[in-house]
Amino acid sequence: MVSIGLKLFVYREQEKMEINPDKIRILIIDDDEGDQFLIEDYLREIKDQNFEISFASGYQEATKLISARKHDIYLVDHYLGEETGLKLITDTVAAGFKKPFILLTGLHSREVDDKAIKAGAYDYLPKDNLSAILLERTIRHSVERYKQSRLADAREKRFVTLFKHSVDPIYITDKSFNIQEINHSFKALFEDEYEHIRGLNLADFFTRDQDFIDLKTQLDDKGYVKDFVVELKQKNKLTALVSIATIYDDEDEELTGFQGVIHDMTELKNAEKRVLVAEKVSLTGRMARMVGHEVRNPLTNINLATDQLKDEIPDSNDEARLFVEMIERNSERISLMIDQLLKGTRVKELEKSNIELADVISKSIHFCEDRFNLKEIATEFENQCASSVISADAEQLEIVFINLLTNAVEAMEEASVRQLKVILKENDTHFVVDISDTGKGMNETTRLHLFEPFFSERSKGLGLGMATVHNLVILHKGKISVESEEGKGTCFHLKFPKTK
Repeated sequence: MVSIGLKLFVYREQEKMEINPDKIRILIIDDDEGDQFLIEDYLREIKDQNFEISFASGYQEATKLISARKHDIYLVDHYLGEETGLKLITDTVAAGFKKPFILLTGLHSREVDDKAIKAGAYDYLPKDNLSAILLERTIRHSVERYKQSRLADAREKRFVTLFKHSVDPIYITDKSFNIQEINHSFKALFEDEYEHIRGLNLADFFTRDQDFIDLKTQLDDKGYVKDFVVELKQKNKLTALVSIATIYDDEDEELTGFQGVIHDMTELKNAEKRVLVAEKVSLTGRMARMVGHEVRNPLTNINLATDQLKDEIPDSNDEARLFVEMIERNSERISLMIDQLLKGTRVKELEKSNIELADVISKSIHFCEDRFNLKEIATEFENQCASSVISADAEQLEIVFINLLTNAVEAMEEASVRQLKVILKENDTHFVVDISDTGKGMNETTRLHLFEPFFSERSKGLGLGMATVHNLVILHKGKISVESEEGKGTCFHLKFPKTK
């Protein structure tokens, strides 16, 4: 049993770990007063080293002095009355104490020597062979070993700190790629997907088997792989850069495993997509304004000419009037399309204020209520937030939600079960809105290109509605994503930052 005193000092002992070579403080722990004086005499004979010497006669007294952490070297007799020096060393080392212990004994025994080293003693000296030279050499070597141990501990601590607190996930595997060690970032990245990570194989995290085969091929060729772009398994698709290198045994240089880092590129990829979509919307707006201007001028001349023709065509010429009316209808249609094009690409500057997100959602649902009733759609709004204040333009956010709700109605036109559910919830930093329907769902192509300008699967659609939704969400510093499967419905996920 480790004494209470030793347990207390383990933390304090870290405060002063260095040994001052100008004055080494030695505690002699021996219940024989004659042996104490003999050891002291040997130490006094060492002229080129200054020692400060103290004494303890038994286990209890020694533990109190050790707990005071005022000494650098401990010379411990094997027998201390009812207790032994081995027990003192074992208890003290177990409590976390790291200063050098040297066991002194009157017995010449290999067994005692082995036990001393296993207990944590730095060295073992028989008393009948003791001399000033041997004692000086043993103390000097113990001090040097202690310094090297301290340096090794410091290096190990730095590596452990780097491993544990790295922002990027770090992993260590055996030579068969079975996961042996992971840091907190690795666990945080994959804990939703894997309940138990240790014991899995690195290949289990790769979405495509061929990617892992390619990684191993490069690893065999060069001994390391840097920034291997790959898609990893997670709840959402994870694009990452995987780096990996071989680990060899220091002595026989035998391959023992692999170590590596994963750098999550998903957010960067998403940011690039958002920038690309924003640039497309901006370019589309400029093109729309240019085209609208260039088309309206000749269209105006066509309308003027048509009006003139109507006045000059006799009432009896039905065929000519039919063609004129056709020109009028198509001119009106072109004008309407230009209006829709300009309206869809014009982004109004946001007029932000602190608003209740729940109120905006409720108002948007109420606006679409007639459509819900007409199409016999069951609607549910579940608000899980006591308050949902964000900084936003309420009018522009209504456009976002009305577009999404309208699309959900159209997606459920042929569905046997028509249910629309809106959930407002929150996490530490964002309010989250989930809008799900039981409609026809989307195929992979539609889902990937949904927010791109002019992408539409409807014959009369311009493909600007979802691009506008995406742009407005981004302008509010929010995020929007979609989950959908053909025949099983669609769910839009929106996130808006909380006001600080």
